[in-house]
Amino acid sequence: MQKARYAFRLFGVMLLMAGAPAMPAHAGQPDLVPMPKQYEASGGWFDAAGAPLFMEPDNRQCEIAVRELAGRIRELGGTPGAIANAAAADAAGIYVLAADDPAALRLAREFDLKISSADPGPQGYIIHTASNRLAIIGSDNVGALYGAMTLCQMLTASATGKVGIHAARVYDKPDYRYREGMSVDRGLGLLAAGETGDAARLAAYQAGIDRLMRFKINRISDYLALRNPAAAFQGPDGAEKKRKVMGFYRAVNDYAVERGFYPVLDSIFTCVASVNVKAEEPLGKDWDCVRDPGGNLFCWSRDDLARKRIQDVLEICRLGNFKALFLHPVDGGGDYDPELWSKRCPACRKLWADDERWKASAHQFNLWAELIRAQCPELMFEIAVYPYVAACVNPARATKGVDAQTYKQNTVDYWGQLHAELDPLAVPIVWLDQPALMARYRALFQGRPVAIYAHSINACGYFGTWHRYNKSNYIGNPRDVFMLTGGHSRREIWMNNLCDVEFSWNTDAPGAEVFTGLYYDMDKDHTGPKEIIEDWVPRACRALYGQEVGDRIAPVYQAGVLPVYIQDPGQGMYLANKYRRRGAADLDPTKKPEDTPGMAVAPDLVDSPERMAAQVAATRQAMTALASALPHLDTLDKYLRKSFMTLYRRMPLWHMIARARLAAYAARRLQQQGQSAEAMSVLEAGLQNLATDRARAQAI
Repeated sequence: MQKARYAFRLFGVMLLMAGAPAMPAHAGQPDLVPMPKQYEASGGWFDAAGAPLFMEPDNRQCEIAVRELAGRIRELGGTPGAIANAAAADAAGIYVLAADDPAALRLAREFDLKISSADPGPQGYIIHTASNRLAIIGSDNVGALYGAMTLCQMLTASATGKVGIHAARVYDKPDYRYREGMSVDRGLGLLAAGETGDAARLAAYQAGIDRLMRFKINRISDYLALRNPAAAFQGPDGAEKKRKVMGFYRAVNDYAVERGFYPVLDSIFTCVASVNVKAEEPLGKDWDCVRDPGGNLFCWSRDDLARKRIQDVLEICRLGNFKALFLHPVDGGGDYDPELWSKRCPACRKLWADDERWKASAHQFNLWAELIRAQCPELMFEIAVYPYVAACVNPARATKGVDAQTYKQNTVDYWGQLHAELDPLAVPIVWLDQPALMARYRALFQGRPVAIYAHSINACGYFGTWHRYNKSNYIGNPRDVFMLTGGHSRREIWMNNLCDVEFSWNTDAPGAEVFTGLYYDMDKDHTGPKEIIEDWVPRACRALYGQEVGDRIAPVYQAGVLPVYIQDPGQGMYLANKYRRRGAADLDPTKKPEDTPGMAVAPDLVDSPERMAAQVAATRQAMTALASALPHLDTLDKYLRKSFMTLYRRMPLWHMIARARLAAYAARRLQQQGQSAEAMSVLEAGLQNLATDRARAQAI
């Protein structure tokens, strides 16, 4: 099945035809990320330089596509042909069209191409080469754009200076239609570091969106200034600040939407007021319902306040051109007191009994759905239904002291009863989980899509392979959403996104595994499996950084460097074991895992000199790779250079700290063994190494 769905029918010998440039050594598996569903070499060579670029008239996505193709041809040293609207389909050139365009219909008939709005389907496309014509036809506009992005990755420059592709037939479509990627402010915002002026900042954000588009990521989120918009835009200059902030975000989102994105306004709470808002602060003094540590005030019965807040949030959605809303209820209480329901006010108690939280939730969420339908009907409405862990269908997971009936009432009964009353617009958000448990969860929300909130972890390394679990909850529902919202390192903003889209576009990509309960394994998720670390990482590095830097920088992502553990071993080991002691370690983020014991999924890892020695070796490997790539830095654009330099500058510091800690670890062990003199020698050598390493880090 895996081979059938992830098909490479590559006949390299056919490509060594007269006049065709020799293929690169890795041409048997082109550096395409994500790899298309089907790629079949068709023989021959197509010269892209100079070929006219024909696009569907008045189609913005096709226009963006041909301009991207022209830019890529220039990058490779060629001169692109003229851009023109497609009329007839018989002229030589490259065609970028949607399936219902007249020229696309003619090409499909002539070449007997199976392409329609339904096949491959939304965001899908085909690429077909025939003599002096190359057709990219999408099932829809975004599919045509994505086909062009694949062609951009296929383009190559030959030794004789030709720019083109080894001809191939491609058939491609995504598994998950909605694939969340990068943080806007903690990801794209890093590209704007050091830029002055709104125009330069916007250009940096747009460059990041372009790069995400080239890898078919289509959701962005995490707009920090909008977590609590009422608080952000208060005061005498609030209106002007709102105009400026929303103007910037609108420009970012307009640019993204044209490129097939669904900007997500996320982490919006169902609170009805906040003590961080001056106008609402007095409410907090006598608030008799639930409040969280952040100052948010919650209530299920104050509809007047709820409607005002919803109106304010939807205004932000309209002003910012958001296409999805991620709503979160009270985050706390676990399975013993979900949403701190026991602390609700007398008015809520009068309306809803202890076992009727589902009625209150349905009332609350349906208020949002009602106003969304009226004011933002195209907005995707996603809600974290608490508890948001599918594994809670298993009563054995109950927190110690919670009786079976209470547990059932707070989990499976709540979910099923809520679904029956919940507006069909609402999509529940749930953590990725084991397939059998997720199937039972889905049955309680039968007919409703789900948003899979994947890998919400605090990892110790800057790149990991937990994305291989993306297949676990895929059932082919085109309305499902896959959300990479955790597992990001703010030091490395690209490779996790690329690995995530590889396994959400192709859920059966090589290395894919089914999730078995351990969200994060520090010993395995940074160095395996080999299908990702040894095969995918070099391919992705070449696709991202280009040939010169990509081949050299791959070891940086293969070495398994763990900065969190290096900088603070106690914190690193705590994070590593947090997920081993309780699979859904953040079920109640207000509690530590040891305070809510559940089903341990793996034994604790133990710190040791050998563990730190591995980090000394890993950082040395990464430093060597970065140094070898540095002379080729000018092959990168300014934004990729920033990403490169972040790692280049930090790696010597991590190596310095790891070597110093290793000396301390080794000396401690020797002292415990009664070898105090040997321990002192190790410490003295460690101090000398520290001075050397510090000087090198300082110079860099």
